[in-house]
Amino acid sequence: MGSRFALLAFARRAVQSQRRGSSTRLSKRGAAEKCVCDMATCRICAAEISDFAADCPICLEPSPVARRRRAGRWRWIVRWLVAPILFLGTCVALIRPATRIADPMTNTPLLAIDNGSLPILLMNGSEPEILEVHPDSIPPPPPGSTFLVPVGKEKDVQRSLRARKSRNQNGGWVLRVRQLGAARQHIELYWVSDGYRGAVYEATQRTVTFKYRKMTGPGFGIVVSALAMAMTVVIWSVLFGALRIRTGPK
Repeated sequence: MGSRFALLAFARRAVQSQRRGSSTRLSKRGAAEKCVCDMATCRICAAEISDFAADCPICLEPSPVARRRRAGRWRWIVRWLVAPILFLGTCVALIRPATRIADPMTNTPLLAIDNGSLPILLMNGSEPEILEVHPDSIPPPPPGSTFLVPVGKEKDVQRSLRARKSRNQNGGWVLRVRQLGAARQHIELYWVSDGYRGAVYEATQRTVTFKYRKMTGPGFGIVVSALAMAMTVVIWSVLFGALRIRTGPK
């Protein structure tokens, strides 16, 4: 009985020695093989094998890198499905900032168009009204009316203007108001459809002073989209570079 146990122990040590020797020989094959494919570790005998190996040549395990293969599938999903969706979502989220950045491109001098009328806002109590006037002949407001927008009510006024458009009109009014003093406002009023058409002016209760027109054609949407795309590329490049620096090269 004792000799049998001794023989089993000797055979076990021989197998272990053979596995260690095979693993050592495999690790000494050089960097050439590692350049051809990624290396992985067998989950049974811990030998270095190819990441694409169907079985381990040392312990003959049929699935030596099953976890790595599952991780590889997740990496494929993230790279070709999740990442493009996030990239497009970032572009959409940056449309509004890109529009604000490109907005000065829509500013046009008053004299760029001869005899062109411009819109101004007239408040009849709480009811807004759009007047088309020439920059050189602006009529005074009727009694009880004003060119000023009630403070803090610009969103309500904008909604009221958009609600009054007819069904055949494609677009809507945009109103931006900035207080310059107790009785003076900087007002941007323009119609947005395929492009912009409107004006920027300073208003008091009874006077309007035009600054410039806001005009652009359908190509402005292409400019905004390209700018949003460029901003997205920059942001993703910075994040990817920071991640690479943090994790280090693989």
